This record gives sequence, structure tokens and C-alpha cells, in this order.
Amino acid sequence: MIRYIGGLYLIYLGYKIWNNKTTIKLDKTGLKSNFISGFLITLSNPKVVLFYLSFLPAFIDLQSLTTSSIIFIVITVAIVLALVLLTYSFVAVEVKGIFNLKNSSFNKVPGAVMIGAGGYLIVK
Repeated sequence: MIRYIGGLYLIYLGYKIWNNKTTIKLDKTGLKSNFISGFLITLSNPKVVLFYLSFLPAFIDLQSLTTSSIIFIVITVAIVLALVLLTYSFVAVEVKGIFNLKNSSFNKVPGAVMIGAGGYLIVK
């Protein structure tokens, strides 16, 4: 029963996405506001938190950490995260011209994927 309800819900969501006519408006806020927003989103990202909570203790003896080693680890993690997220940002800026956000056919592919997934759940 849950599978059928889930499949019907996915079909409904796909239909709503397929027929969505709204356009995405890009917000032009300041550098400081963007930095603070990105910083808070990064700090609250549970995937990153869980990754570092499970990854670091496997390679670092937590009992032997000194203040300088903790500062070094924090700076290293911050630099790695910044480089990864900046790379994502630069790639997104470069490819934004590929997608015409005002084009209604932009929603057809994700809508079709949702409808297909819902149909697959119902038929399976």
C-alpha cells in the first residue's frame, strides 16, 4: 500500500514540476551577506559534520591533540571546504548560461524523471 501511495505521490510531484511555469529569480545580495549565508549553511551541513566526525578519529589520535594541532586541523579543514565549495560555485557560474531558466521546457526532464519513478514503483 505504501509503495502505491508513494508512486502516486511521485507522479503527482512530477506532474506539478512538468507544468510549473514560474521562473527562478536570482537574488543579488552583497558579498558579506552571501559569505555569511554560505558559512552558516556549511557549518550546519550534516553530511560534512558526520563525515569529519567519522573520518578524523580514524586517522588522528584525539588523546594526543595539542592546541596548535587542533588549530592546524581546523584551518586545514576550512581551506579544503572552501576550495571545494568555491570550485562548485565557479563551475555553477560558468554553466549557468547553458540553462535558460525562463524556458518552460527546463522543467520537463525532472518532471518526467519523477513521473517515471512513480510509475516504476507502482508497476514493480
